[in-house]
Amino acid sequence: MAISDDSHMGSPLFSALRRMDGPLSSTNAGGGAPAIQLLFDESGAYLEIVDKKGRPSEMDHRACRGAMRDLLKAVNAARERQEAFVGWDENLEHIYLHTHGHLMWLLRNCNALVDADMRAITFAPDHAELMLDLVADTRRAPVWITGQLTLVREGEERADLDGFKIINETHVLLGSQIYETSPMGENCRLLPLFNDQLPEPMLERSLSLLFSHFTGVSVRYGDYRVVAGEDTPASVALMFEQVDESGALHLDVVHTLPRLPVDFVREYDITRVAAINEAESTIVVRTVVYSSMTEERKRLTRRLTAHQKALDDKSGALLYADESGFVLGKDLAERFLTHELADLAQRYALLGAETLSTYKVRSAVPKLTLKMGYGIDFLEGDADLEIEGERFSLLEVLAQHRKNRYVTLSDGTHAVLNSDYLSKLKRLFHKHEQGVKVSFFDLPLIEDLIDENATEASFAKARAVFQGFNDLPRKRIKMPPITGTLRPYQLDGLKWLLYLHEHNLGGCLADDMGLGKTIQTIALLARLYPNQKTPSLLVMPRSLLFNWQREITAFCPALQHQVYHGAARDLESAMQRHLVLTTYGMLRNNIEAFMKRQFLYVILDESQAIKNSDAQTTKAVLMLKAKHRLALSGTPIENNLGELYSLFRFLNPAMFGSATEFNRDYAVPIHQHDDRDAARELRRKIYPFILRRLKRDVLKDLPDKIDQILYVDMSDTQRTMYDARRRFYYQTIKQRIADEGMQKSRFFILEALMELRQIASIPEAKSEGSIISPKREVLMDRLKDAVSNGHKALVFTNFLATIEAVASDLAESGIEHLVMTGATSNREALVKQFQIRHATKVFLMTLKTGGVGLNLTAADMVFIFDPWWNSAAEVQAIDRTHRIGQDKSVFTYKLIARESIEEKIVELQTRKQALFDSVISSDGVALKALTEQDIDDMLG
Repeated sequence: MAISDDSHMGSPLFSALRRMDGPLSSTNAGGGAPAIQLLFDESGAYLEIVDKKGRPSEMDHRACRGAMRDLLKAVNAARERQEAFVGWDENLEHIYLHTHGHLMWLLRNCNALVDADMRAITFAPDHAELMLDLVADTRRAPVWITGQLTLVREGEERADLDGFKIINETHVLLGSQIYETSPMGENCRLLPLFNDQLPEPMLERSLSLLFSHFTGVSVRYGDYRVVAGEDTPASVALMFEQVDESGALHLDVVHTLPRLPVDFVREYDITRVAAINEAESTIVVRTVVYSSMTEERKRLTRRLTAHQKALDDKSGALLYADESGFVLGKDLAERFLTHELADLAQRYALLGAETLSTYKVRSAVPKLTLKMGYGIDFLEGDADLEIEGERFSLLEVLAQHRKNRYVTLSDGTHAVLNSDYLSKLKRLFHKHEQGVKVSFFDLPLIEDLIDENATEASFAKARAVFQGFNDLPRKRIKMPPITGTLRPYQLDGLKWLLYLHEHNLGGCLADDMGLGKTIQTIALLARLYPNQKTPSLLVMPRSLLFNWQREITAFCPALQHQVYHGAARDLESAMQRHLVLTTYGMLRNNIEAFMKRQFLYVILDESQAIKNSDAQTTKAVLMLKAKHRLALSGTPIENNLGELYSLFRFLNPAMFGSATEFNRDYAVPIHQHDDRDAARELRRKIYPFILRRLKRDVLKDLPDKIDQILYVDMSDTQRTMYDARRRFYYQTIKQRIADEGMQKSRFFILEALMELRQIASIPEAKSEGSIISPKREVLMDRLKDAVSNGHKALVFTNFLATIEAVASDLAESGIEHLVMTGATSNREALVKQFQIRHATKVFLMTLKTGGVGLNLTAADMVFIFDPWWNSAAEVQAIDRTHRIGQDKSVFTYKLIARESIEEKIVELQTRKQALFDSVISSDGVALKALTEQDIDDMLG
C-alpha cells in the first residue's frame, strides 16, 4: 500500500477539510466522553470541561464525535481567541457565556451538561420571561417600594431570584433546567440589583434605568398597566453651576427630562423614560429623542464671543469653553446676563438661578395672598404675589413670565420663579373682569398655596364642606325605611350620598361589581321620599330595567315607580310617581319631552354610557334639569381622561370648565408631558366625589357567598320565536297525551322543554345565528367590568352553542380565556393554567364538566348562563370556587330570561324543588312522574 498519494490533494474538497491544527493531543485522549460543567462566579456563568469524576480535562475535540466534537472545538477556539487578548478588566481564565452566547446552541445538542455537583442539566421546552414585581409598603412614610425579580414560566409559575440564575441575555437556569427567554440586554447580569427597596419618589428613576438598559423584562406594580407613550424630546437647559471666588460664572447646556433630576440625566444613559400616571394607573414608557448638543454649544459660543469683543479685552472678559462647559469672567457674565437673559429664558429652562444674585438675577419664592368674595360655585376677587418684599397682581406676574420667563423687581433684579408653581396657578386661577375667579372645587388645592397664617376668611364655608367628608365615618344618621340591613360599608356609602345631597354636590358611586350600588341608591331615595314632591329619573341600559324594578319592590315597596319604555310608555303618568325608570336609548329618542321636566335627581346607572362627551346620549343627558345628580359605575374611567371630564361635566359642571380648559390644564400635561403634579392635583380634586370600594377592601363585611339573579328581557324576534314554539309544544303535548298517554309522551316532552330552554338562552342555536341572545351582552358587560377590576370568573352553561358564542365574544373583546367541555382531554393543565396564570381571566365550561372534581379557587365570580333543572348541580359547580384555600368572597350571578321556562325553573327551584325532583331526574335526561298540571305550570 502506498504511504502517500497526493495526486488529488489539491482539489477544493480536500483543501476545505484539511486539518489545520497539530497532531492529536495525548492528554485524556481515549479517556471517555467528557462532561461540560455550568458554573457561576461573580463575573457570570462559565463552562468547564471535566471528566466523569468532575476533574478538569483538556479533551481534544478530535477524540469526540457529533455535537460534542463541535462544542469542544468551539470552546477551544474561544479559549485561544481569549488568550490572545490582552486586557485588565476581563477574567480570561474561564469561558463566560455572556460573551460567548453562540455556545448555548451547541450545548443544546451535546446532552453532557452538568452542574457543580455533576447533576444533569437539560434545556426546557417551554419559554420563560423575567418580571419585576413591585410592592408598595404604604405603612411607611414616605412609601417604600420593594422590587423582586421573578421568573415566569408557561402557565405563570414563578420563582424568585434565589430560585434561578441568569446565564446570559437569552437564557436562565432554574433548578436543573435552562429556559430560553426574550433578550434581556447585554447588561443582564446587573438585573439582580433591582431586588432592592427604594422610596417611592425614586421609582421613576429606577424604572427609567430598567427600560433604558434592559429588554424583555415585564413590570408588575399593583393595578398599574405598562403602556407605550409617544416619543419625548429631551429639553435643553442652561445650567448655572457656580460663581467661583474670582467672580467667574461656570455654566453649561444640558439635556433635561420631565420629572428626572438634571444630574441623573447627565450621569446615566437614559434612552427610555418611565412616568407613573396616577390618574389612570399606568406606567407610561417613552423613547427619548435627544437633540445635538454640538449645535447648542456653537450657538452659545457665538453669542458669548460677540459680547467678549464688545468688552475690548477687559480682564473680566475671560471666556473659556470646552466639552465640560463654559467659564465666563465677571464682566462678561454680567454683560451676557443683562443683554441675553430674556432670550435665554425663552429658549432654555434656567437651572441654578439661585447662584446668580451677584448679577442681579435671583431665584425667588413668591407668597400668594387673596381677597375673595363667595359666589355659587366659585370665589372671585383679587390675587397677589409677594416677591422679595414687592407686591404684584397675579395676572401681572403671569403676563411678565409669559413674555420674559422672569419678573423684573424695582431695583432691576430679575426674579426667576418656579415654572411648576406658576403652571399650577394658571390651572387654578382664571381671569374674571378686573380680577380672578377660582372654582369651589379647587379651594383645597389653593389653601395649600397660601400662608397658613393668612388663610382667606371666605374659604371657611368651603373648608367646612371638604372637612365634612373626613368626619363622615363618625356621623350618625337616621336609617331609611328599607327591608333588610345595610352592610357597614353600604352604610358608609349612604352617609356619603346623603352628604352630597345636603351640599348639592354630584358624585359617582363606583363600587366594585356586586357590592350593592343599587341598594345604596335605593336607601338614599327611601330617605327622601315621600317627603319630596318632585320625581327622580333613573337612566340605565335596557337589560337593567327589570332588575331595578325588582330591587325597588324588594327593598322599599313604598317607593312608587314606573317604567318609561316600550309602545305603551306614558311620561305624564310616570311623572306622578316617585321614580321614573328609563333607558339611555329611550331618553335620547325622547329628549324633547324629558328636557321640559324638572327632576329632583337624575341618576345614571352604568354611567360609562356618557363617556364620549360628543355622543348624542351624552348631549341628551346634559339637557336634563335636576337639582341633584348621581352616577353609578364599576368602571368610571375606562380609557382616558376625556371620559372623566364627560362624567364630571354631568355631575358638577363647574368643576373643570370647558373641554378646552380641561385639555389645557390636565389632559395635555398628563398625557403628553407626564406632568405628575397635574395628575396628583386632578386626583385630589375628584377624590371626594368618587366613592370606590373594591371587594378586597370590604372582605370583612361580606359573607362567603353572595347569590344574585340577573333577569334579562328577550328581544322582540326572540320573544316571537319562543312564544310560537311554546304554543306549538303546549298544544302538541296535550294532543299526544290524549292519543298515546303520558308514559309514551315523556321523551317528546323532554325534547320540547330542552328546545324552549335553548331558545330562551341561546336562540342562535335554533335560528342559524340570526337571533342574538341578549344574555350575551349582559354577560359581556359584567365580565368586562369584572376583568377591569382584577377579578377572575367562571362561566357555566348547558349548551355547546353558548360555549362557542361566548368564546367568540371574549376573543373579540381581547379577554384571555379557557374552554372546557366533555371533549376536553387536558383538564388538569387547563385548571392549573387558570389557577396560576394572571392573564387568564375567564374559564368557560359546561355545567356538568365543571361541576365534578375541579378546584378553581382563583375565581371569585361565577356566572350561570342558563339554569339547570336541579339546583344541586349549580351549587356543586359554584362550590368549585369555594373550597379550602379560597380567601375571597364569591359572587354568583344567574342569568334568567324573563317570562320563559327559565323563570319557571327558578320558581320551582325555590318553591317546589321536591316536586321538580319528582318530575325530572337529577341528571336532566329522563322524566319521572309528570302530570298535565305540571305541563300547564311550565308551558301554559
